[in-house]
Amino acid sequence: MIFCLRQLQEKLIEQNRPLYMVFVDFSKAFDTVGRTGLWQLLRKYVCPEKFPKMIEALHTGMMANVMLEGNLGIVRCHKWGKIYRANVLSTLLYGAEAWTVYKRQMNKLHAFMMRHLRSIMKITWMDKLTNKEVLERTRLPSMEDLLIRKNLRWTGNLIRMSPDRLPKQVLYSQLSSGHRKRGRPRLRFKDTIKRNLKLRDIKTDTWTSLSQQRDKLIALVK
Repeated sequence: MIFCLRQLQEKLIEQNRPLYMVFVDFSKAFDTVGRTGLWQLLRKYVCPEKFPKMIEALHTGMMANVMLEGNLGIVRCHKWGKIYRANVLSTLLYGAEAWTVYKRQMNKLHAFMMRHLRSIMKITWMDKLTNKEVLERTRLPSMEDLLIRKNLRWTGNLIRMSPDRLPKQVLYSQLSSGHRKRGRPRLRFKDTIKRNLKLRDIKTDTWTSLSQQRDKLIALVK
């Protein structure tokens, strides 16, 4: 659904057409409800008492620690990379498969990631470690590599989809009316695909057939 919305947005802006969007803030609708009230509702609707008690016990005073290899709070560099990817990158890059990212935006995202990794691992400028060395220690790819993988893997999924699927229909569709503004055109999702294919030395004329071979595609974009 995110991809479809972004594609509609991209096509309407490109053709200088008006765009109206409505967002519903579900966090205000659900996340602000007091937990005490939730426990009371569970009991009110004839839920067996042991279930509200179990759920309440799970949430009340909940705390968490990281324990790896038997050591509490002591984590190796490559373990930090796994934790960072699972907790930070998964949130930061949510929906990145559909992004159209300019080089300057890529650099800002990469700087954000490197700043966090250095802070987590307590690496200062006095340690004289390059970004490449930091990534090697954490066993993480660069931000550019992460975005390329997400983009090409998702594009491969789109190509393999049946023609009646909405994401594929939106990707290959065109507006019936509209006109582009004068000047340099905006970066499009299709332009991002072509750029990423070039960076991975994949020919555009073989991309469609290659996408049908999922395992081979994953190996190439990795």
